[in-house]
Amino acid sequence: MTTTLDSKDVLRSADGVTSPVAISPAGDRLFLSLSMSPEAFNKLGELAEAPGKSWDEVISKAFVLYMEAADADRKGKAVGIAPTADVLETQFVGF
Repeated sequence: MTTTLDSKDVLRSADGVTSPVAISPAGDRLFLSLSMSPEAFNKLGELAEAPGKSWDEVISKAFVLYMEAADADRKGKAVGIAPTADVLETQFVGF
């Protein structure tokens, strides 16, 4: 399934003119402007420089991890790091 985005999908800022979001020319990707500390930016860059990684991949994996952790927390489950994989209900891989 392919989703094509158009201008109605882009959020406007409070001034009604500029937006932190832009649509790719093909309409299949969003470009997002982020504000973060220099330290966070540098750490993100370090993670994205790992072999086979990219800024998109690191941010996407962080987003998925956050969604899963928030969902587990809403269900009353503990979220954390275990000493071994055999005690995990769900294991996140690919880091």
